[in-house]
Amino acid sequence: MIKTLIVTCRSLLNSIKVLSERRCVCSLLVCLSSFLASKSWAKGSITYGNIQYLNDPQLDGAGDQWFDFSFYTKKETGRFLLVADADLRVFPNAESSSPMLSASELYVDYHMGRSNLSFGRRILDWDPTEKYWNLGNINSQRGFNLLEQDQEGVMALRLTRNFSGFRGEIFGSFVHIPQLNPSLAVEDGRIVSSNPWAKLPPRSAGLQGVEIPIFYELEMPAYKDLLLQPSLGGRIKVDLGRRSWMSAHYAWKPENTLRINATGYYEQDTVERAFVRAKPFVNHHQIGGAVFSTQLSDNTNFQASYVNIKPDKKGDDGFKFESLKIQPNYYDEAYARAALVWDNKISTISLNGIERLKGEVKEDDILGTKPRWKRAVGLYVKHSFSDAVGLSGDWKYDTVLKDIVLKQDAWWNIDKHLTVGIGMELIQSPESFSYWNYVRSNDSFYSSATYSF
Repeated sequence: MIKTLIVTCRSLLNSIKVLSERRCVCSLLVCLSSFLASKSWAKGSITYGNIQYLNDPQLDGAGDQWFDFSFYTKKETGRFLLVADADLRVFPNAESSSPMLSASELYVDYHMGRSNLSFGRRILDWDPTEKYWNLGNINSQRGFNLLEQDQEGVMALRLTRNFSGFRGEIFGSFVHIPQLNPSLAVEDGRIVSSNPWAKLPPRSAGLQGVEIPIFYELEMPAYKDLLLQPSLGGRIKVDLGRRSWMSAHYAWKPENTLRINATGYYEQDTVERAFVRAKPFVNHHQIGGAVFSTQLSDNTNFQASYVNIKPDKKGDDGFKFESLKIQPNYYDEAYARAALVWDNKISTISLNGIERLKGEVKEDDILGTKPRWKRAVGLYVKHSFSDAVGLSGDWKYDTVLKDIVLKQDAWWNIDKHLTVGIGMELIQSPESFSYWNYVRSNDSFYSSATYSF
């Protein structure tokens, strides 16, 4: 398989050379000049939502109202395709009302026979099961809500080419856009967030039996250290016949979320407190995996995949530690996943399973995260009663950690512009070392009204 990948990469690079010889750049400029006269399609929406928490949410000062502003456009001319997909969410009555911004995709695609060349932020559809389990290893998560499956793409130059019986794909980039949500900010020495799903570090620490406040200071790295980060990867997808295919992929790229180092000391000259200085940094990881998919019938599909994630564990050599030393934990992870999906366009039912084969959590990561699942099953159901009314439900259960994550939605399209919806989110997480434990009090019912234009 590795030999085939090398041969494919050489063929793809030769394709780039041929395009150069054909003066592709001139063709691109000609096509761009005709964009104003091209076919285009766009839509936008404004949503108002209200949340009724069943408990005190884990985030102090969490808002119970939100506004969403979404925009999607698709513009096509000749061989060019422009796609932009962006969202903005605001909690106006939250203690910290900083807006949450997401650009899921923003790219230009150029079609040339058996090849496609695209540049920008684009979702890589390499592993369908990654999206369902919200792992966020290849693509980022939008992060407005940790139970949603919305993704953000990879910023890169991407070339795909169809060969006889298989398809090759490579990408590379020197620009990285980290996952922005759930985001944190420092205000007057306190770490705050407008996102009710954000994990905040402790606000106090115990010293000789007395709780003392923690004063945080954020040391921001240079933007070039955050954004100018290299990545590369490739994928081969082989047609096995009988409506089946298999793929193998590898990528070396920045982790989608930032790592954090922290240091500090106890001070009592002017005020008794713990002073903590934190600095985010980018860490790379390697992702290698394989996917098998087969169409069992016109409506039924089976998927199975394996993925291995290995972080580089290099840390941030430029950060200076003092008496207190807090560093992120690094876990090599490996997962086996499978899904059986039945879809007849009116109803969708999927049975899902995931097993973490590697990546045991040995200690808590105060300023970081941890694997979400150990051994879990999931059931997703969606049904449209008509063009106007539908519902969906997603239930996940970890048989080892005993976590239960439930999300249900129902909607009614009153007309082509107005949609109303209701839903609920319930989380059970009895083990303190579980990923979901910190948001176990975020159980809620919610309602929304969306105006589309």
